[in-house]
Amino acid sequence: MGPSLYTFKGAVYDRVADADVRVKSDAQITSMMARKQSYYSERTVYSWVTEEDLEMGLLDMVRDALRANDADHPWLSLSDEELLRAARLYGCDQLTGKRGFNCAAVALLGKEDAILDVMPIYRTDAVLRRVETDRYDDRLVCRGNLVRAYDELVGFCEKWLPDSFVLDGGQRKNARDIIVRELVCN
Repeated sequence: MGPSLYTFKGAVYDRVADADVRVKSDAQITSMMARKQSYYSERTVYSWVTEEDLEMGLLDMVRDALRANDADHPWLSLSDEELLRAARLYGCDQLTGKRGFNCAAVALLGKEDAILDVMPIYRTDAVLRRVETDRYDDRLVCRGNLVRAYDELVGFCEKWLPDSFVLDGGQRKNARDIIVRELVCN
């Protein structure tokens, strides 16, 4: 599967393993072109985004999460600017040569106005349906950055999931926390 789009007698084909599959709809062709390109939209640099458009204070929360998982993580000793570069949130746009924050930086740390400017339809919608499947019993819409949305979504899930007692090898485990973490992360 190469980066080129292949056509034969006016039909577009996609190479899948050893077979050539005919691609018929515009949506399929667009999806195939996005998949084959060597440039990813997530790496688009928004040179107008500055540190004032980001919640830089959240980097301390990120460091705390890193520290809880790995006390010797190399990013813990980095300055804010070094951390943003190491995480590839600040870099160079390969097409334009401009330097700045990318889409991931805005999604993770952006203030609401910056998020709306870069990703106008962004939101995370959590819905609880228990009684009737046609209607929801509770709903949470997160429009903030992903770091804040994570905490909001964890709170929403903890509100509705029971905290059952679970023993694993004679040791008490908090099954709800494990389920919530996997649910929200995925």
